[in-house]
Amino acid sequence: MMNCIRKSLHLPLYLMRYMRYMRYMRYMRYMRYMRYMRYMRYMRYMRYMRYMRYMGSNYKTQVVVSF
Repeated sequence: MMNCIRKSLHLPLYLMRYMRYMRYMRYMRYMRYMRYMRYMRYMRYMRYMRYMRYMGSNYKTQVVVSF
């Protein structure tokens, strides 16, 4: 359906390129966001593990952790 509509419209080349470019940019932004979220989750996990190991080794000391 969309294909025949696009064929019938005969969009100019720069518009086609622009649409493809916008789709590509959206995809890149999404990928960057996903990578950032994965990195943040990993960092939080590492900080939590370090905190747990430290508290397990000497649980008497009170430690203030900035999450």
